[in-house]
Amino acid sequence: MVKYKDYSYLHLEWISEDEIVNDSKGGKNKLNRFNKMFDKKIREGDYDPEAVENEKFFDPTFIEVDRILHTSELFPVIHPKKA
Repeated sequence: MVKYKDYSYLHLEWISEDEIVNDSKGGKNKLNRFNKMFDKKIREGDYDPEAVENEKFFDPTFIEVDRILHTSELFPVIHPKKA
C-alpha cells in the first residue's frame, strides 16, 4: 500500500515491489529504508502481527466526504433514501 507525498489518502494504491524499484526515482532506496525500519520494529518487539491484522491501513476519517460540490437530478431517483 503506497501513499504518495502531497496527495490525499484517496490516492492510495497497491503497488508491487518491481513497480516501486523500476518506476520511481530512488524507489530502491526508499524500499530499503522501509525494510530496515520494519526489521528494527520487529527486533525491538514493537510489531504485533495480530494487532496489524485488525488495524486499518489509515485513519478512515481521511476519506470521509467533507462537502458535495455538485449533484445531478438523477441522485434522488437512484437513491431516494439518501437524497
